[in-house]
Amino acid sequence: MKRTLIILLLLALALSLTACGGDGGSKTSSESPSPAESSKTSSDEARSDETIYYSIGEYAKTEHYEVAIVKVTKPTEWKFKPEEGKEYVAVEISVKNISDENGSVKQSEFQYKGEDGKLHGRYPDTYSGFGVEPDTFGAEDIEIGQTFNGTIVYLMPESMKEVELWFRESYTTTPDAAFKFSK
Repeated sequence: MKRTLIILLLLALALSLTACGGDGGSKTSSESPSPAESSKTSSDEARSDETIYYSIGEYAKTEHYEVAIVKVTKPTEWKFKPEEGKEYVAVEISVKNISDENGSVKQSEFQYKGEDGKLHGRYPDTYSGFGVEPDTFGAEDIEIGQTFNGTIVYLMPESMKEVELWFRESYTTTPDAAFKFSK
């Protein structure tokens, strides 16, 4: 009886330890993907435990779009002076419709993670009336195979040096594509 109990306990322990094992060679979430990984669907990756972050100029592939941040600048012309301790940051994005249906992209689907850990960048926290090219936008229809470039201007804290920007297609709870860059 004791022998059977000991064997069962050892078997349970062995199964528990096997289930706890992990991939010791996994990459940290702050690393940029290799070119081979860039072709993965980031919406699948975003649903995993780690998020892949793309840099300026790298295209992230989602279910319907290829999305990239083309460049980041600080506007020198504006209608309203930024609040004290804040600055305007202009982010040029490029979105290509790779689905088999016409689509639409909204500037509010691009939000940055603030110093408070919350997402920011939906109206009224985005701005227009700047001398930026391409011009700012609210929403844009994109036909099959077409690419759209537009600029989103955010009001961000000056103290925030690194920016984490999420593209959340149809306002999903996790990013379909995530970008990290210095402003």
